[in-house]
Parts: sequence; C-alpha cells; structure tokens
Amino acid sequence: MEKPSKDVSILSRLDDKFYYKGTKQWGKLQKYKTDEELDFSAKFDRITNKDIEANANNQGKKAYKRFVDWGEETGLKMAKFYYESSITGTRKVLSDNVADKVVHNFYYGRGKKLSFKDWPQFQSDLEEYPYFRQYFKNYLEVIKYMLKEKSIQDKDGMEIIEIFMKKLNYGEFRPNFSKVGDILKYDFYGLMGGTQTIKVDLEITEIEKNKYKVKTKMYIGDWYGADWDDLNGKGIKEFAPSLKAFFMLQHYYGCQPFETEIIYQSLDYIIV
Repeated sequence: MEKPSKDVSILSRLDDKFYYKGTKQWGKLQKYKTDEELDFSAKFDRITNKDIEANANNQGKKAYKRFVDWGEETGLKMAKFYYESSITGTRKVLSDNVADKVVHNFYYGRGKKLSFKDWPQFQSDLEEYPYFRQYFKNYLEVIKYMLKEKSIQDKDGMEIIEIFMKKLNYGEFRPNFSKVGDILKYDFYGLMGGTQTIKVDLEITEIEKNKYKVKTKMYIGDWYGADWDDLNGKGIKEFAPSLKAFFMLQHYYGCQPFETEIIYQSLDYIIV
C-alpha cells in the first residue's frame, strides 16, 4: 500500500474549521511488467530479425522488411515522413505547436519528460471535453467520499483506486483519451492515448460547516512509446502507417520514448 506523500499536512485553524493541503497519487508509469522485464513500449534498442520472427504478424513483418530494404538513410527518411506527415501522422493529429514539441523531444530529447505546464490550450480543451468532464465529476465524488468518511489525510494510491472502482462503482479511475472519433479535434489521443499516472495537489478549506472549497491541480501522465500492436496493426491501428513508422523510429532507428504530462486546475465547492 502506498503511503501519503511527505508533503501532506493537516492543519486545524483557530476557528476550528478543517484545512488540508497535500498530494495524492494513483496510477504509475508502467515501465516494468515484472521486475525483470522492461515494458517494450519503453525500449529503444534496435530489434533483430529474431525479434520480428517471434513477435510480428505478417503485416508487421512486411512493414519491417520494407523499411530495412530501403537501407539505413532512406529508411530513416521515410520513417520520419510517415511518422510526421502520413494521413494519421503526428503533425496531422496534433496541433502545430504541440506536434513541434513532441517530434523534437522524440528525435532529440533522449527520454526527457515532456510536461505541458502553463499550457492554456490543454486547460480549455479538458474543460470542454465531455469524457474528461465526467471523469472529473467522478473525481470530486471521490474527494467528497473521503471528506465524509474523514479519511482524506490517510488514503493514497491503491486505496483511492478502490474507492473509484469498488466503493463508488466508477469504471474509470484514470481519464480515457482513446476516443478514435476525437483524434482530429483534440490533441489527447495523439499525445496521451491512454493514461497511466495521476497525481493531484490538493488544498481543501472548510468555509462553513460541511461546505468545503477544493483547489485541485491534476497532473495526468502517459508513456509516449510504440509497442508490437503498433507495428502489427491490430484494430484501428491496421490503417495507420504512421504507427509502423513510429515503431521503427523507436525500435530500429534509436529514437527514445518519454513520459508526457498535461495539467488541469480547478476550484470547486463540495457540500458533505
């Protein structure tokens, strides 16, 4: 069980109203499937023909062979073209300013985390995006549950996930941005896909009996990397040449995957 952050503090003000300031975390960046096995989406070593035989389907083998047969220089050039500019390429599914940062970090960042701090575009998009609005509504219900239970200072990690999943019966304890229909309208799918990490800085003040002002700063993180499904083209990915190029850039040409992070802030009032 994860322990609350060392930054957590619980204060009792002079007027005896509840005050809390602290950090909560649930969900981790899954770099490891087991202690011994590195998650393939986090690797950037050059794969071999043996790896391809063991893990690629016919479609994946054909894509891999095509890039290799082009030769080192032309193969790299074509991989960058498909990754950036094909019909599902990074520059097609991300806003120009976001795509510039993502592409540069993938080519030259050496695995450096890419955090979109002080980025009004993501703040306004998250406020508009219906799936996130529902998620955040559920999140506030989780905060309300912990306030009512008088346990917010103690719970973190898997305990928060359990409230989402079991106590309140919400299907998602992390926001889901993998909505194919929205890939051209919002940057979330092209940047995040799924979501692996959630960290929340909280400040909660009881402004009157059982009424609380809640300041939230939510850090939402994912792993920007390609795996075998991207090369093999399962499901919607079958029609995305950019993902095969993404895979080759990472697992053959040495571009390094990295953590992405977007931030959402909100001020809300909860009555318990």
